[in-house]
Amino acid sequence: MKNKLLSNTLILILVLFLNSGMAVASTYYLSPLGNDSNSGQNSQPWASFQHAFSILVPGDTLLLKDGLYTEALKPSISGEAGNPISIIAENDGQAVIETVDVPAIHILNKNYLTVEGITARTIGETNTVVVSGHDGPDWSDKTTGVVLRRVSAHGSSLHDNSAAFTVSRVNQVLLEDVWSFGYARNTMLVYGAENVTVRRAVIRWDGWWGDEYKPDDPRVGLSVYNTRDSLFENIIVLDGGEQGANTNGERVALAVAGNHNNDTAPFDDSSNNRYYGVILLNNVGAGVNAESGGDILYNNRFEDLVSWDNSRIGFNVNQKADGTSLIHGTVGMNANGARFNSYGNVINSELLSNLIMSNRKAEADGQNSYGIRAGASVLSNADYNNVFDHDSNYHQYSAPPGPNSISLPLTLDYLLEVPAGSSSSGAAHDGGDIGATIINRWVDGIETSEPLWPYPYEDRIKGEMCDPDALFNLERTGDNTATWCESNQTLTEYIWQYLGNPIPDEIYGDGQAPQIQWLQPLDQAQSFEGEDITLEVSASDSDGQVQSVDFYQNGNYLGTASEQPYTFTWTSVPVGSYALSATATDNDALSASAAISVTVISVAVAVATSEITAAGGVQSGSYLDTQSPAGEEILVEQLSGGKPERRISRLQHQWLISDVISANSVELF
Repeated sequence: MKNKLLSNTLILILVLFLNSGMAVASTYYLSPLGNDSNSGQNSQPWASFQHAFSILVPGDTLLLKDGLYTEALKPSISGEAGNPISIIAENDGQAVIETVDVPAIHILNKNYLTVEGITARTIGETNTVVVSGHDGPDWSDKTTGVVLRRVSAHGSSLHDNSAAFTVSRVNQVLLEDVWSFGYARNTMLVYGAENVTVRRAVIRWDGWWGDEYKPDDPRVGLSVYNTRDSLFENIIVLDGGEQGANTNGERVALAVAGNHNNDTAPFDDSSNNRYYGVILLNNVGAGVNAESGGDILYNNRFEDLVSWDNSRIGFNVNQKADGTSLIHGTVGMNANGARFNSYGNVINSELLSNLIMSNRKAEADGQNSYGIRAGASVLSNADYNNVFDHDSNYHQYSAPPGPNSISLPLTLDYLLEVPAGSSSSGAAHDGGDIGATIINRWVDGIETSEPLWPYPYEDRIKGEMCDPDALFNLERTGDNTATWCESNQTLTEYIWQYLGNPIPDEIYGDGQAPQIQWLQPLDQAQSFEGEDITLEVSASDSDGQVQSVDFYQNGNYLGTASEQPYTFTWTSVPVGSYALSATATDNDALSASAAISVTVISVAVAVATSEITAAGGVQSGSYLDTQSPAGEEILVEQLSGGKPERRISRLQHQWLISDVISANSVELF
């Protein structure tokens, strides 16, 4: 047996090899009370994002323990397609990142990252949450593959150009179940982007002075600016505040805009965007405004839109727009109804099956109110609309109503559906109702059968957006109150009961089911055979308590957790593909489930000694040294063709190896 380890070549004997190119995904922990000299395990969390990013690799998960973090979450690494790096609050909403003069979350030129469950807030003149790529003129490497779920942004910028939530110069980015409020010029801005999906967002514009930028520039709840081919589903923009001090900028709940902005955006227009199931309620300013100072806005489609009780016009297509569609809209109680500007290069517009009623606020300023103002030159299709209760249902410069349009008054019980048996029920061009129906969730441009109400995470949303200290600091008091926050209603109750009628029994039933989501493992995660897998979910109940969480694999019961954290250890898992589900049950015996899939693969296992024993081994790749038989140390190292800076202190080791090629070897020492 040779003793000169420096000159020894270890030949690793391949005992088992199947699909061994897959790396093991690891889960680490971070805490404001942690230490970067710790192992990063549950009982020994790290302290800083910077340290974590020096260790995380694609597929890994970083769980944030409860507490206040003052370091910005600014990743210096990327995941891979199908193998993202995930940063998740261990308990939803309890990991709070608060920074001064820099964004709390700043994903810049990094890809394939997933962020979930974090509360983000800032102090000072800055954006709060940023997902962005770099300026042009080369746009070939846009930031891509970023997912944010259950992330909130509380903005703080009164004076400079800003947004609480900013998504810019990206491709293939998803924001799902997010909310944004506070001081900012734009509460949520999607700029210079393509293929962005914003699904279920609650937005409130609270104030912006702009005295250090352009004080008369527009202020917007949701701004879609120089952006193409994107999707906005079940968005709520509500209770927008009054103007900033001594400023006159235009106010809009939802703006579709374009402009020539040089190398800050790859497009000078916003085109081919779709808006489904959007609610614009009780805002200062217009509901929708579409106009461009740059190139023409093409083919923007609004379907099942409610624009109600805004202080100015409900739906306005003002300048340079071709092919804008409003289909199944409910536009009411605004200053005026819908306008397509005949003198602003607006053409090929479509108005189908819209309920446009009682838009009369303009009369308070001594102006005539109207339902529709759109000349024949701007419309390609306008029919099946029900327009009533205005000074002029059709403005004097409007085209006449289509042959199937009506003017038959009705009384709405709820903003989100047309009364059965009314003049608008079943009278639309497609056999549906004239007006909006927003009952179910939209996903990827398709209306699903899954109910939207009760609105997801509404308790956490109200807790943050209606926090008394936050409202006081935002000056949302007195005449500038945030109406929902002054009520004792949930978000669901506020919207459903806005017209004064009790919420339908079926929305909540006798109680609300719990909410549940997986924390670990991630969906589509992979593990090695024989390992234990920790199953963990977050579960809550807005009107009671979660009594238990049951875990299943392929329909087979695994175990139950009855208290937080809801975890179960699945031991010695064999090779296979598994559908995992977790079911939370509350004190009313109501339940909710969530499902993921995982795969368990075989591993390459070899025994290394300090002698040459046989042919076979590794060419390159990562390996895990468990130092059997003691198993006291776990090291992950990357082979790069050189000699790792370590020594073997025992005669025998066990290795888990990836990228093994039979009959090849690598010099380790």
